[in-house]
Amino acid sequence: MSTDWHVHCLDCAETHTFDDANWRDDDMALICKHAAAIAALAPLVSESGIAVELRTAFGRIDTEWFLKHAPHKLVPISEYGAFMEQCAEYVTCACGSTRRCALNVGHDGDHDPQRRAAAVTAAG
Repeated sequence: MSTDWHVHCLDCAETHTFDDANWRDDDMALICKHAAAIAALAPLVSESGIAVELRTAFGRIDTEWFLKHAPHKLVPISEYGAFMEQCAEYVTCACGSTRRCALNVGHDGDHDPQRRAAAVTAAG
């Protein structure tokens, strides 16, 4: 199954989306890694008298978004709401809702229904 990937800010719960970024999870991880460098380009893009734009094969990178979010915890997120290293199995919570397992891919033992964002945020 093809899956689009985006960059998500865990601190603000906001997502920078891309167009048709199928199978681009590794690219999103690289973008997250270099978020500060992308943010540093924001003045060039916004103050330029010429049309300067940062683009990829899967869409435009909004440097202003990265300027706001670069100091935060950024992670790749799928179009289905799963984080890159998150187990993709759906589990039923004690409250009856269904969520993805909050543990990392390949974990031992039972699946955990706690939301990954909360687990990642709590871990620092």
